[in-house]
Amino acid sequence: KKAILDATVDMIAEVGYHGLSMRDVARRVGISHPGVIYHFPSKEALLMAVIERYEDRSNFDVHAMRHMQPFEVFNAFTELSTELSSNPTIVEMECMLSVEASNEVHPAHDHFAARFEGLQSVLTSAFSQLQADEADPKTLAHSLLAEWYGLHIQWLYNRDGGDVVGSLTNLIINQVDLSNPKALRAIMSSGFASPSAMAAIEQVAG
Repeated sequence: KKAILDATVDMIAEVGYHGLSMRDVARRVGISHPGVIYHFPSKEALLMAVIERYEDRSNFDVHAMRHMQPFEVFNAFTELSTELSSNPTIVEMECMLSVEASNEVHPAHDHFAARFEGLQSVLTSAFSQLQADEADPKTLAHSLLAEWYGLHIQWLYNRDGGDVVGSLTNLIINQVDLSNPKALRAIMSSGFASPSAMAAIEQVAG
């Protein structure tokens, strides 16, 4: 079962869900087509099993983020990039599926739509508690999500060309009202207080 899921991740990264064949998965694993169906009765079931395992391993848990303090949300969000960078194939699969699933007929459409909506919601809530009054929290959340995906796509082309986590950290710090002592205390008491975060704070706040 693990070998089937691993092979499916590789193939989705290569050809996407629509190019995926359960027979091709079986050949790559070295088992029969019925052997794949025994574990996963349909191509859709196989896809969702892959997504569920990937999100579990990466701690991609939007529901859990809803109950976190603002900088714990940001920390969980940036840590996703650290997890993903250890496996470029997962990044390729994530980028491929994120685009494919935008089509309403895609079997993962509802899942990705709910995930995007959830991330937008938790990031908006986090920014609304910490950013300067003139900034729009929803716009900031939208920009951070766009930056997250854009940086990962660029990273796939040049894995030595940039620091994804550092870029995301700087973006967040630059949108937080650092004149607010509450915000600074929240940073220092959270996992977000990494060396790169502290360097960004020093640069912004002086």
